[in-house]
Amino acid sequence: MVSSDIAVAGRCGAVAEGQGAPYPGTLRMVAVRRKLPPGANQRARETRNWDNGFGQITSSSSRQLNSVEDLRGFKIRVPVTALLTSLFSGLGALPSSISYSELYSALQTHIVEGQENPLAQVSTGKLYEVQKYCALSNHCWSGYWIVANRRALSSLPADLVDIVRR
Repeated sequence: MVSSDIAVAGRCGAVAEGQGAPYPGTLRMVAVRRKLPPGANQRARETRNWDNGFGQITSSSSRQLNSVEDLRGFKIRVPVTALLTSLFSGLGALPSSISYSELYSALQTHIVEGQENPLAQVSTGKLYEVQKYCALSNHCWSGYWIVANRRALSSLPADLVDIVRR
């Protein structure tokens, strides 16, 4: 299983801190790997993390963001998570939870003025086609958690297990 959602990883018994948590952009966060609590699914013991990058904010040609104050009244798309909705509301923005599959058209039709994602997602989704500016805010870290059943993982060919464990 691969997930960028800590709630999903938590339901599988993996515990990690830092996923999506906001903090000042000058720090680099490190994901913490913990042992499973007693009674948790002991078969899901293999976990790894792939770095997705730090969240950045893109905006349309009508609005360039240069400071936190510029977020006041800014219609921003956030992933469907309470944490980022709360963060941007607290900064005075007007967050909308829109799925990534609907993001491009939401930006294109100006349902929202901008969005937050790591630069890899901006590139993959070609969001630069409908967004003019990018504020390098580094406001949260994003990663993909890989959780595997130890028995299922060991049944894979050795070269594939090696790739997953790197």
